[in-house]
Amino acid sequence: MQGNDELVDITKIRIDSSLPANERKKQYLRKVRNPYHVKVGDIEVRISFANNGVSFEEAFGHMLNMS
Repeated sequence: MQGNDELVDITKIRIDSSLPANERKKQYLRKVRNPYHVKVGDIEVRISFANNGVSFEEAFGHMLNMS
């Protein structure tokens, strides 16, 4: 498990919006390292999904399309 100091602050990640969606996803994953455990500023965030909810791919795609 990562310590809070090792988590990536996603507010500091910049993704090239001119890239195709698939490449934006790859770029984000390379930068964040663990998409299920990140920081947003000083707040630690753990992400999980219910078996009957929105898929990770759908939620991830929505997140990348937000500006």
